[in-house]
Amino acid sequence: MMEDQPTMEAESAMVLDGLAVGVDHLEAIVVFFLSVSHAYASWVRTGVDLKPPRIATAMREAYVASEQALYAIDGEPQIRTETPSLTMETQGRVVFVHRVRTFGVAVCFERDAPLGFARMAARQLVRTLEHELPYPQDEANVVVVSAAKPTVPGTVPTAQAQLNFDADDAGPDTHPPRHIVGDRVRHVLRHLEENAPDPHLVRIRVALRTGLGIEAIQNPESLTADALHLVESAAEDILGIEHGKLVEAFA
Repeated sequence: MMEDQPTMEAESAMVLDGLAVGVDHLEAIVVFFLSVSHAYASWVRTGVDLKPPRIATAMREAYVASEQALYAIDGEPQIRTETPSLTMETQGRVVFVHRVRTFGVAVCFERDAPLGFARMAARQLVRTLEHELPYPQDEANVVVVSAAKPTVPGTVPTAQAQLNFDADDAGPDTHPPRHIVGDRVRHVLRHLEENAPDPHLVRIRVALRTGLGIEAIQNPESLTADALHLVESAAEDILGIEHGKLVEAFA
């Protein structure tokens, strides 16, 4: 019997909720290490009885076995133009497994999901994660976190002060009104959609990097100045410009 080992199941190293928004029939997304049987990040739809640690262990074993089998057929992996992917179908669900550098990504759908749609949606999710998952030189710094926090490629999750977006200060409020913050967020998002790679993924990427969630990004009227700072920092990271230089980029 496969035991649930301590992993990052409950303490996901990335917030994946934004990826799942609006994807019909989606049941779970599990990102796992290919080097060890541990989940790195996960999302499971409420009410679905799937355990990320078990998925991580089983899908890693299946993927490693498939690569070994392909080696016997294709020879050296250097000749391949892309990494292999797996499709598994049961009476209950369809599971797609893709590789992103040294991570595996398992995407689970209900069995009645149209196969073509599910395959396309899984590839779209994986393509987004390719931008967000750490690169090999950063993986030595990946640690188990004690609470769900967004992870920005190239950085290490570290303890930091929590931003209190709803705190009441005793002094006068010097922050801009929220409708101005909302307009600024929309302006930043438009700039990203005009200049960033894969503009159709911009809002999901910002939601992942900031941890604010896709709903807040889509409807920024309720965001505060602190949240705006997170959005601007995420935009600078996506565009590859120095922090604090976003205003100059608008010029």
